[in-house]
Amino acid sequence: MPCFCPENKHFKNILHYLIQPNEKISLSLFVKKPNSELIEEKDFIFDYRKSFESEEFQDAYEKLLLDIILGNQTLFVSTEELLSSWKFIDSILKIWRKNKPELLIYKDKEILNIDFESKKVQKKEIGIIGLGKMGKNIALNLLNHNWKVFGYDKNINEELNFKTFNNLKDLTLNLNSPRIILLSVPHQSVSEVIWGKDGLVNYLTKGDIVLDFGNSFYENSVENYKKLKKLGIKFMDIGISGGPSGARHGASLMLGGDKKVFEEIKYLFEDLALPGGYAYFGKAGSGHFVKMVHNGIEYGIMQAIAEGFNLMKNADFKFDLQKIAEIYNNGSVIESKLIEWLRKAYEKYGENLEEVSGSPGYSGEGEWTVLTGKKFKLQVPVISKSFEFRVKSKKNPNYIGKIIQALRNQFGGHNIK
Repeated sequence: MPCFCPENKHFKNILHYLIQPNEKISLSLFVKKPNSELIEEKDFIFDYRKSFESEEFQDAYEKLLLDIILGNQTLFVSTEELLSSWKFIDSILKIWRKNKPELLIYKDKEILNIDFESKKVQKKEIGIIGLGKMGKNIALNLLNHNWKVFGYDKNINEELNFKTFNNLKDLTLNLNSPRIILLSVPHQSVSEVIWGKDGLVNYLTKGDIVLDFGNSFYENSVENYKKLKKLGIKFMDIGISGGPSGARHGASLMLGGDKKVFEEIKYLFEDLALPGGYAYFGKAGSGHFVKMVHNGIEYGIMQAIAEGFNLMKNADFKFDLQKIAEIYNNGSVIESKLIEWLRKAYEKYGENLEEVSGSPGYSGEGEWTVLTGKKFKLQVPVISKSFEFRVKSKKNPNYIGKIIQALRNQFGGHNIK
């Protein structure tokens, strides 16, 4: 019988006892969701403190300190009992120090399939700033993974199945510290959102985490990391690929920032990405650098596809371009999502792509890749020419531009005009 686990992953049902600081018992079960091909993790949790939150709950040490002040010795052991305890424990420690008998120690916590540190801080609550095509789908994805989502977008004009706010102050006040804030806004808006007059930084506190999921220039991400670190606020730069569909159902994530922060919230990336679809690449800026190059490569691939199909469109053979895209994407060496998206574009708009603009848009990443190549004194001719084509197409729209814009529409939801 086939395994319903994601590829290369096999899970165990685990019973967790968390003693400190938040006493709870949880049972993690991997179950098959109706109408789904894979299994997913579901937790059944008994939280001791939350179960009694309607009553006055006193921390153990608070009670002991109060008993000391009141002279109540009920919960304290006598000197004789304390000495007897250590006499018993010391005899065990002496044997252990000599390693007789040999202690069996689990060197790999994967033996238990549990990371106690990450479990300790797993708090599935997040604020998302920017609820456009990407931000909204990220939110819906996280809701499916049992996250409590709060959102803010000054241009929101639709009813969503999670709480949204009209300003950043209300958003942050409704999140428990330490907060996780995800930015899904255009790169031009990141600075204003964080540092503006009514920016996020006015309402954050030490230990909060800011995640920039936008296509920001990596050098700007490094600066934001440094400035926020001085305030005790953590920052990670995340490149995300896969378009709105990937954001909704599982994306490819490229992560940069402090390794400790990555480890602290790795469970978030596991929920957002496809199985095996995320990786940590190093210090601040590295995530957006990898994404910048990804988009530069994307420029070149799209340009090559468009030029090739333009050549076939002008040949004497009267090719069925949609059929060619279908064949290319069935076992050929150039099989790819982009070829499939081109097939879908032909199916939707016709092979002449009459409704589609011949001047494809560009948002910065291609140009940044070219400029970074020059900065490093490295040649990136394919990416450079691809970027130049888009700039020149503003005055000279053509069929190659139509294909590129049709592809942008298919994977990113960009307007065909």
